[in-house]
Amino acid sequence: MFEFLGLALLLPLALALDVLRLWRRWRLVPLAEKNMTRATGGAFVLALCAALAASGFPYLGPKITGGVAAFALLYLVVGIFGARGARFDVMSLFWWAALALGAAALLALRPFAL
Repeated sequence: MFEFLGLALLLPLALALDVLRLWRRWRLVPLAEKNMTRATGGAFVLALCAALAASGFPYLGPKITGGVAAFALLYLVVGIFGARGARFDVMSLFWWAALALGAAALLALRPFAL
């Protein structure tokens, strides 16, 4: 019983360390290769969303599928244009902007907190 409890408590830590290790490896990848990977992943997810839309949205609704497809299209476009010789990572700018918008939303909702 205590072994299971100990393993259950250590599992989130082990997963966090694995994610951190993958993130560190991703930061060492050259920018052109990152953009090719983004374009490939974006094209794959976009094709998957198109297949879901063609079959009548059996698993997810049209709004969720459209949101995922829009994000995949963003990855595809950034990956294609970035692989042609980008000097900086456009997606990092996107993620910093998303973080800033999230922080602004939290600050805007703060008066309603207890």
